[in-house]
Parts: sequence; C-alpha cells; structure tokens
Amino acid sequence: IIMNVKVRCCCLGAPAADNSIIPVEPVEEWLRSDDYKNLRDNHLGLGYLTHRGRSVETASENMANVSMLKKTVGKDDLGLIVHESAPAYTHYIKEFFIETYKGKKWLCAELHILDESGFDEVAKENIKRLKGLINQGVKLPVSLVVLAYWYNEPGSHQDIAKKIKTIKSCDFTANPSFGTFARIYEVTDENGNVIDKEK
Repeated sequence: IIMNVKVRCCCLGAPAADNSIIPVEPVEEWLRSDDYKNLRDNHLGLGYLTHRGRSVETASENMANVSMLKKTVGKDDLGLIVHESAPAYTHYIKEFFIETYKGKKWLCAELHILDESGFDEVAKENIKRLKGLINQGVKLPVSLVVLAYWYNEPGSHQDIAKKIKTIKSCDFTANPSFGTFARIYEVTDENGNVIDKEK
C-alpha cells in the first residue's frame, strides 16, 4: 500500500528540548528559496526510522573498516549502503508547510512512505516496520534535521536560528525535540483518501 503521512515537526518560536528556537520568519524565507524547491521537487529530503543514518559514527564494525568509511562516506550517506547493519531510507518529504495548532504555528510536512517493492531486503524490512507501526495506529513522533546560522543573545544560553541554510529531512523518533505533539496526525492513501486522522 502506498501511504502518505502529515506530521507536525516543530513549534516555531518555542524552545526545543535543547532550548534552541526556530522563529517563523527564517522558516518562511527558506520555504520561498530555491534550496527548498529543489529538495521538494527532486525528493531529496530522505528520512529514516531514527537519526541513526545521520552519522557514519553509528556504522556497525561488521560493515567493513568503519574508520575508512568515516574518511570516504559522506554524512547522511548510510542510507545508500546496502548492509544488514546499515539503516535504510523509509520516506521522503513531499512538502513542508506552516499550520496553526493549539494557537501556535508549527512547521509541518507531508511525508511519502516508500513502497517496499523493488528494494533490497534490508530496506524492505525498515519500510515494512514503519508501515506496520502506522497501520497499528502508532502516531510516531518526528524530529527535524536543520542546518542554520544561529545566534545567541548575550547571557541567554539560547541558540536562535537567524537563517535556515537547509532543512535536510525529518526522521521518525521516540525522542522528539518538541514532545509528543511533534508527530503523525494524518495518514492518507495514494489517492489522498484519509485512512487515519487525529481526532
């Protein structure tokens, strides 16, 4: 079954778990950028179950010489390696948008869950696990991968995003930066029919 999910990613202007803040304005500016359009139109915002695929440091020692991987494999590239110990991509970002929820602005996304047909067994198992959880009614939380220029108000101990360089992706996680409201809130099929929606 082909499936899409809508997720709330982060509450704009509110502190994340690490006390950093992403205001509305830099997000709106980024959503107008060529970088965002390229990411959206070419399905470049690939995501994982957990952030494990975001660092070669997480590569299993039985994958080969991991110290060599760290010198040659780029950050976020583990999803391109086929190995039983490697994470695999499960979805891509169809689009980002801003929506109001409980009186606050949230950066939201529609994610396309990949069809497991045509993939290797490792990727299939990752995709099937994600779909299985969703089909069981689990509203998985999410966490963003944001590259930004940050500034810190003197004495505030709080990083604030001044300019978004890119939002690389959105991964599913059991440890969301914005709590359990940063999660799946709608599931649709390939024709846009709602399968499950937040009540």
